Amino acid sequence: MECTICERRFNSLSSFYRHNWSDKHLLMCQIKEYEREIKVLERKLAQYPNISDIESQIMQIPRLEKCVTYA
Repeated sequence: MECTICERRFNSLSSFYRHNWSDKHLLMCQIKEYEREIKVLERKLAQYPNISDIESQIMQIPRLEKCVTYA
């Protein structure tokens, strides 16, 4: 058996399943998922060539600052 994410080979089915539930494998799965999400977002950003216009609009939104009142 071979893990398609980690690209490791296993002799027995039980060791393959133990590997699939290991922390390292689960982290690799999360990383692959995040990489897919990043690629989707990059494709969406590529559709908007004037990103500086969007950034300037975002910067105009007022932000709430932390206020400290003294008695």
